[in-house]
Amino acid sequence: MMAFLNPLEEKAIREFSSKVKSSLGKNLLDLKLFGSKSTGKFHEESDIDILVVVNERDEQLLDAISEILLDVELKYNSMLSPVVLTAAEFLQNQKHQTLFYHEVARDGVTL
Repeated sequence: MMAFLNPLEEKAIREFSSKVKSSLGKNLLDLKLFGSKSTGKFHEESDIDILVVVNERDEQLLDAISEILLDVELKYNSMLSPVVLTAAEFLQNQKHQTLFYHEVARDGVTL
């Protein structure tokens, strides 16, 4: 996956990704690793940034992601930081050429 991840982090990302894909189904549009762990510019306490792009976001979806997140973090002792955006929100970032959009476009790794 990424040379910058230790084996536990890689397992955590794989499991998080797999469970999110299974839980969200067709509502999930994109899943990307981004940030310092995708570029190698991290420090000991860096978290693992993951972009989750969905068609529609509601409380039930956020609860499902939170549950998956808690299970994976406890199992692998890794700190994941998902950012959940709707497709419309992500397109707004693209339209306005935000720093966030550029970071994901430049360094994002599809999961």
